[in-house]
Amino acid sequence: MTTDQLKFMANFPGNQTDIKIGKDGMRITLDVPLIEMPAALPLIKMTECVLAVTVEPHVKRDAQ
Repeated sequence: MTTDQLKFMANFPGNQTDIKIGKDGMRITLDVPLIEMPAALPLIKMTECVLAVTVEPHVKRDAQ
């Protein structure tokens, strides 16, 4: 991971505004838990950037 990449856990809020599709594109809303905020806060500096987005589901592993 480079300094220009951010990695943090997030989820959809679970309401009708999670994903909105309109005539100009799509808007996606994510909730970031407090524990993940330090990793996500640098997004504030990226508000003027075009982002390359990759999404992968988190697979929770059972504790053994």
